[in-house]
Amino acid sequence: MDIVKINHSYIVVFIGDRQIGKTAVAIDTILNQQGKNVVCVYVAIGQKASSVAQVVIALQERGVMEYTIVVN
Repeated sequence: MDIVKINHSYIVVFIGDRQIGKTAVAIDTILNQQGKNVVCVYVAIGQKASSVAQVVIALQERGVMEYTIVVN
């Protein structure tokens, strides 16, 4: 995981092999930003539409889509 500061914001990049829990860590990170006046961007390049849909549903159920952008 890399954290890169750009101006007054941070970018967190999760890179790794399949099936090691990157999505779970990303969702937890997004959930932990609630109430912190931030915008989260989840980029799902190369993921199946059904997998992305499951992530979006999980984020909607937890009420965090108001500050989250999902790119597929």
